[in-house]
Amino acid sequence: MGSFKVVLVILFALCFEPFLAEHTRSDVTIALKQRNLHELESLFWTISDPSSTSYGHYLSLDDLKAFGCDEEKVSNIVTWLEKENGSNVEVSPAHDYIKAELPTSLAQQLYQLHKDHQIRELLSSRISLDLLSSIDFVVATKVTSYTTRQTTSASPTFKNKLAAQTINNKMADTSTKAALTEGTPSAQRAAYGVPATLVGTNPKNSQLVWGPGTYGYLESDLELYYRKYNVSSSTKNVVRNGNAGVPGGDNFGEATLDVQIITGIAPGIKTIVSNTDNSTSAEEGYGFGPAFLHFVIDLNSNPSPPLVVSLSLGSLSWDSCNILCKAVVSLSQGKTSFAECEAYMQTQRQVCMYPDSAQMDRINVELMKLGTRGVTVLSATGDGGSHFSFSRFSTKDAIGQLLNKASCQYNLPTYPSESPYVLGVGGTDWTRGGPTKPVAWVASGSGFSWRYPVPEYQKAAVAQYLLKQATKLPPASSFNATNRAYPDVAALSTRVPAVMQGLAFDVGGTSASTPAFAGIISLINDGRLNKGLPPLGFVAPRLYKLDAQHPGEGFYDMSEGSSSCDSAGFCCDSGFPAAPGWDPTTGLGRPVWNGLWKYLGTD
Repeated sequence: MGSFKVVLVILFALCFEPFLAEHTRSDVTIALKQRNLHELESLFWTISDPSSTSYGHYLSLDDLKAFGCDEEKVSNIVTWLEKENGSNVEVSPAHDYIKAELPTSLAQQLYQLHKDHQIRELLSSRISLDLLSSIDFVVATKVTSYTTRQTTSASPTFKNKLAAQTINNKMADTSTKAALTEGTPSAQRAAYGVPATLVGTNPKNSQLVWGPGTYGYLESDLELYYRKYNVSSSTKNVVRNGNAGVPGGDNFGEATLDVQIITGIAPGIKTIVSNTDNSTSAEEGYGFGPAFLHFVIDLNSNPSPPLVVSLSLGSLSWDSCNILCKAVVSLSQGKTSFAECEAYMQTQRQVCMYPDSAQMDRINVELMKLGTRGVTVLSATGDGGSHFSFSRFSTKDAIGQLLNKASCQYNLPTYPSESPYVLGVGGTDWTRGGPTKPVAWVASGSGFSWRYPVPEYQKAAVAQYLLKQATKLPPASSFNATNRAYPDVAALSTRVPAVMQGLAFDVGGTSASTPAFAGIISLINDGRLNKGLPPLGFVAPRLYKLDAQHPGEGFYDMSEGSSSCDSAGFCCDSGFPAAPGWDPTTGLGRPVWNGLWKYLGTD
């Protein structure tokens, strides 16, 4: 009887799936081919170069139209979509994306447009090949508006961020265990040399933290955090964009950590907690890539985007996952297929979240655009050294064992931290030397991109590191020494207090260090805005130049540590050693306020 029911279900699905696809509707985002991207990149570097006369001359939203799709083609595609029963058709201000509600049958065809030649031929009978060639790719849409939406409803992450212990149910109690005083906002600000009374005051200043899924925070937690750790900020400075999140969710803990740390380091500055996609798939699997893409699309469609964006979420890059699964097929001598490896990865939390390279590359263009708009984007580098996102795979599974072996054979970068258009933030540890003599955190995300070439701003620093550490480096075949290296900078990533659902926790990871460094950038922006200067925007070239010309003034350098271990203490045989100067464990080092303000507070 059970088998008969299964057959009926299968027959129903086969018979009615085409009917359902034809009579249901789907929201899609159509990424259009962009123009003059080489010119856009040239502008990006010129705007970010402190020695250029165009430094800080940021582009407007209207300026981005020059790099979008041809206006006539956009109009013709819109006309076609409406003819095909599309509704709610909306073109982005820069003419680079179209959002629409389409019959699901058409949406499914568009998803496969560049993967299935037969579908391309089928569609060419309904729309010209010239217009089809103007479509880069199509993804499902969760967000439906290009404007920043703000709700008033109230309500980890790189894995294992909240490995915390409850210390106090009564937050009004001022007693605190020593473990939770180490990385408090005041302790971190003091360690970095930030003046105790410094708070943000400029009304044009703003900072944002983002995540999908359950990402959110409780205003009551924020109030308790401010009171317990004497933070000179107010919940009135914090606003929500999009979804409120779900208490108890892993990304809810991430958002709580992000907003508390960034406002603790940079109090008084308008802070946006953004959740633009609350679907389950967006939190840990292939749904994250589209959610991330939609988020950066919306930011670039905002006439006044936030000046600092802190991203604690990410995963291994598409290239890293591709390398791993190919290695697994080889190590298993074909007994495990690439498809089986890929499916297994989707059962692992926030390990492989980009379904293809095209989506990642498109996000990268959006990150570059944000730099041309004057936005500083900071990204957590991960908590697995140079081999993992967080920690090794389960040793109970045969495929997990193969993945662990493969992981130790390669440097596996994370994205978006490997992007040359973001500031990658690694981690430091006070456990041994305290705040005055920090060392590299043992699992600070580290490495070299497999996809993006080394940018000019870090060529000299990276070349010097590779030359001086030549005999200590991992095997040459395990990484691409000619590509973008990270992290760029670092901050405290161990024993940092946070308050979630009324309880205090000891948290850590680069999810903690990234919003902290983001807060430092926000404070410098605040001072610059008060002096009539533009915000820092993409600041990496200036930071590397500062460190080369004034070593030790803007950063405290750390030369102890390695990238061989993960956050759970599992270590591979090789890793990138920390060293004097820039290195792929803590980058240029942790912030020194006096030097940063001295050289970044003026033009």
